[in-house]
Parts: sequence; C-alpha cells; structure tokens
Amino acid sequence: MDSSPVIALPKVAFAPVFSFSLSIPLFFYAILFVYVIFTAVLYYHWSAYASEVKTMSVTYIAYLAITIPLLIVLATASFIA
Repeated sequence: MDSSPVIALPKVAFAPVFSFSLSIPLFFYAILFVYVIFTAVLYYHWSAYASEVKTMSVTYIAYLAITIPLLIVLATASFIA
C-alpha cells in the first residue's frame, strides 16, 4: 500500500482577468492608435512630397472620406457589443 499523502486542492473558480467584452474596446483603441500614427506619417509625406496642391487636397479628402466612416462603424460595433 502506498503511504504517500494525498494533497487535495480546493476547487476555486477564478474570474477571468481579460474578458472578451473588455478585449473588443481595447482592440478598437489599438486600431485607433495605429490609425493616428499612420495618418500622421501620410500627412507628413503628402505635405513634403506633393507636387500639386489640388492633387494633395483631393487625396486628403478621399482618405478622410473613406476612413472616418470606417472608424465610426468600428467604434459603434466595439461599444455596442
């Protein structure tokens, strides 16, 4: 017969530290941070290397017209979920 002691561990339910409902807004903030950095870099390059002011203006408007609605949809989806 084996005389080694048996250690009984209590069954404890641990709350998850990082839940799914918390990860969605954090993911949104990470994307927003990357978007701001990317926009700043693009703005610098467009300002420094643009050949025509009209082309640069159309590019700014197109970029913002496409990306701002996408960020609004992403924010809405992040905070409703």
